[in-house]
Order: sequence, then structure tokens, then C-alpha cells
Amino acid sequence: MKKLSFALLILMFNLSTFAQQLNFNFVFYSQFEYTGKQKIDTNILKLDGFSYASIGFGKNDITVDFTNKKITNDYFVDENFKGQLIYENLSNRKNTNGVITFQAQRIHPHTQLLYTEYFIINENALPDSPYLISYWHQDGKIEGVIVPKSAVTKLQ
Repeated sequence: MKKLSFALLILMFNLSTFAQQLNFNFVFYSQFEYTGKQKIDTNILKLDGFSYASIGFGKNDITVDFTNKKITNDYFVDENFKGQLIYENLSNRKNTNGVITFQAQRIHPHTQLLYTEYFIINENALPDSPYLISYWHQDGKIEGVIVPKSAVTKLQ
């Protein structure tokens, strides 16, 4: 019985530290291009082949639902320009020392084809470091978005 109680305690601890949902918002982000050969990780800003492409503004409310394998991004540029991005089939979730990686799919708004987007969330990020990195492969290169920790407000 003692071993069973210990096993249940460990299981409950692991479930509580591996949250089933993340909620956060941000108000600005940077778009980037990457032509390098190294694996993209939390040090992306230092990788050869990384370059900023543009800066975006507007409120983004993000819900990452690991239970239902879905990501929802409600975005608001102004009262007239708002919308929602839905990602499904969330998979390959890993949490290593507060860095959560996973991938999900959505329909590309221009090509109408299903594509895979990769996500890195660094819960231990410093204010000027990337908190959220998302990227996808397009036209022989990698494009993506970086949200610095200083732009993020936790919802939950």
C-alpha cells in the first residue's frame, strides 16, 4: 500500500507540472526568415542564417489545449480587423526544463493547403529573450514568428 501511495503521489505531481492548457497573450511580435542548417531552438537569435523580416502589432490571445490537441489564436489589430487562427492535430509535445516543444497543423490562408507549424515556448525566458517561437517551411526556407518575453502577459 505504501508503494501505491507513493506512485500516486508521483503521478499527481507529474500531471500538475505538465499543464493541460496554456493561456497567454501578446501585443507585438517579430517575423523572421531562417536559411541556416542548425536546429531551431531558444537560441535562434544567435544562429547563422537568422534574419528579421518585419514587426507585427496587435493583441493575440492564445490558448494551447493539450487535451483536445488544438491551438486557438484570437487576434485583434483594431475593431475592424480581427479574426481567429485554429491549429489542430497538436502532437510531439515535450517539456524539457521549462521549454515546451510541439507541432500542430492548420490550413494555409493563401494556398489553402494543410501545413505543419512548429512551436517552442520557453517558460524560463528572460525579458528580452524569445518566449514563443513558431515556424514553418515555405518556398525552401523557414519562416516564423518570435514573441519576446517582455511582450507576453499570462492569462492563466
